[in-house]
Amino acid sequence: MTIGTLVSLGAEIGKSFGELREMGLGYCQVCGWNDAMYTDEMAETVLAAAKENEIKITTYCAVGPAPRSGTFTKAPPPLGSCPRRTGSGGSRRCSRDRTSRKK
Repeated sequence: MTIGTLVSLGAEIGKSFGELREMGLGYCQVCGWNDAMYTDEMAETVLAAAKENEIKITTYCAVGPAPRSGTFTKAPPPLGSCPRRTGSGGSRRCSRDRTSRKK
């Protein structure tokens, strides 16, 4: 079984990859929250550090400045966090909230 972890995109990503390698891990997901880091130079840095440390990046998660919600009933529609109404009632409040957002 192959195990990986999450690594935050940042200036010290090479150090983070090195720490993964020291722990015997070879896979990771890179996650970024800062739009200023989404540059060609950072991409080159990440790829070079991954190669140097023999880390395979399986996924990249870019989180942008989209509207955020801390509730499941008022989450943005793309998240899919509101279940659809089922034939026997389902989640009525969530379904109503979801319907009202589509207008």
